[in-house]
Amino acid sequence: MQSQDTAAHPATITMTPAAIEKVRALVVERNLPGHALRVFVSGSGCSGLQYGMGLESNPRQDDQRFTFDGLDLVIDPVSLGYMAGASVDY
Repeated sequence: MQSQDTAAHPATITMTPAAIEKVRALVVERNLPGHALRVFVSGSGCSGLQYGMGLESNPRQDDQRFTFDGLDLVIDPVSLGYMAGASVDY
């Protein structure tokens, strides 16, 4: 899995402090230490793209990893193409 320095890579995703804290709380609440937040895009027929997220225990080899204050976010290369520049907020 590739790790990205968000300052040096143009295809980045950001997370707000509120989102980071919420994901941390979910990881603790569900007792899922070491999990990352996965964000993704999938096709949803004629209505366009659908965006989703979940907690990931086993990132894929080709995933891009972004780290925010010790919390990892992973995204597959295709989804990153659609979500570059996006910000995860809560």
